[in-house]
Amino acid sequence: MEFYGGLGTANQFTMRGTSQYIAPVLSWQVGNAVFKVSPTFGLTDASYRAMLRFGAQYEISGFRRKLEKLFH
Repeated sequence: MEFYGGLGTANQFTMRGTSQYIAPVLSWQVGNAVFKVSPTFGLTDASYRAMLRFGAQYEISGFRRKLEKLFH
């Protein structure tokens, strides 16, 4: 479960007039890849009523070691 939204502006930290959301997340891991789908629901008048978010990520094994070799 994710909760997310706006926190105002750089000059004023406030939740008034910002979009706030709640989103259950379903994810599947296939090898080094993770796929996510998340039906998202608005909690405030400034929010969209509903959205559908998709995501994908891939983990590169040994990435840190590869970067260290590249920059040393």
